[in-house]
Amino acid sequence: MLNKRMEEMLREGEAIDVSPYLNRDGDYELPASIDVDGKDLCNAETEQWIWSVGKRLSDGAIIASHSSKLYQNPEFECIWLR
Repeated sequence: MLNKRMEEMLREGEAIDVSPYLNRDGDYELPASIDVDGKDLCNAETEQWIWSVGKRLSDGAIIASHSSKLYQNPEFECIWLR
């Protein structure tokens, strides 16, 4: 991994790798069991940080994105913002 800080944060449990949850829209649909409170989120495969996480109001799905598009989006309740 080139991003040594990301590697360290993953190893220390300060960050969560969401790469297994990639969906067809290019975002990540997270299982309810993931606690994002106090953690950074990333895709460790592409070494990209997640910028926003929101709960979709229509079905309660938890979506993470590399952009801030889930912040102030009327279709989502923003639950995490980098």
